[in-house]
Amino acid sequence: MSKQRDESDGAVTHSIQPDGAVTHSIQPDGAVTHSIQPDGAVTHSIQPEGAVTHSIQPEGAVTHSIQPEGAVTHSIQPDGAVTHSIQPEGAVTHSIQPEGAVTHSIQPDGAVTHSIQPEGAVTHSIQPDGAVTHSIQPEGAVTHSIQPEGAVTHSIQPEGAVTLSIQPDGAVTHSIQPDGAVTHSIQPEGAVTHSIQPDGAVTHSIQPDGAVTHSIQPEGAVTHSIQPDGAVTHSIQPDGAVTHSIQPEGAVTHSIQPEGAVTHSIQPEGAVTHSIQPEGAVTHSIQHDGAVTHSIQPEGAVTHSIQPDGAVTHSIQPEGAVTHSIQHVFFQYYNTT
Repeated sequence: MSKQRDESDGAVTHSIQPDGAVTHSIQPDGAVTHSIQPDGAVTHSIQPEGAVTHSIQPEGAVTHSIQPEGAVTHSIQPDGAVTHSIQPEGAVTHSIQPEGAVTHSIQPDGAVTHSIQPEGAVTHSIQPDGAVTHSIQPEGAVTHSIQPEGAVTHSIQPEGAVTLSIQPDGAVTHSIQPDGAVTHSIQPEGAVTHSIQPDGAVTHSIQPDGAVTHSIQPEGAVTHSIQPDGAVTHSIQPDGAVTHSIQPEGAVTHSIQPEGAVTHSIQPEGAVTHSIQPEGAVTHSIQHDGAVTHSIQPEGAVTHSIQPDGAVTHSIQPEGAVTHSIQHVFFQYYNTT
């Protein structure tokens, strides 16, 4: 054993032990401690008070620390984990783990977090508060978001779904689904909606409020409507039926049915009705009120009538009977004294 002391009091201690341990210490008090142990452990420390600690352990762990108070910590572990941290208070943390995970964080408070996980997940976030979040997951999902407060969200999912949304508040939503469905919507408040479904159905709508609706269905039905309120409706059905209508209020209706029936009507109020039926019947009528009715039936009967009131009736029946009638009755009143 070797030993040296000076107690004058600027103490220095130096010690070498028979097992190989070495200790060196200088105090009163600019304390320095240095130690080497027989297992290979090394410790170095300087304090009062600009503390520095350095340590190497026999299994390979290394720790380095500087404080009072601009703290820095650095650590390497025998499994390969690395941690680095700087605080008071511009905190930075950096960490690498043995399985491959990496974390990086800067705060007080312009916070940034970055993380890579061993399965491939990546997360990135910047806040206080111009928040941005970006995430990639190992199955392929991607999420992107920017807020405070011009929010944008973008998402791609592993099965193929894509969603985009922009709000505060000029809201736009766009969505594509893995089955082929597409939805697009713009609101606040000039709402437009567009939708295409995987079965082939298409819907288009514009409102607030010059409403237009257009729809095509997979079986072939088409509907078109314009309102507020110069209403127009147009419809074509898969069986061949066609309906057309214009109202508020100069109503026109036109209808063609799949069996061949045709109806046409104009009202408010110069009413005209025209009808052709599939068995051959034809009816024509003009009223309000200079009424005219004309009718041809499939068996050959013809009826014609003009009234209000210069009434004329004319009829031809299929068996050959003809009827003609003109009426006009005058009533004359006399005063008698």
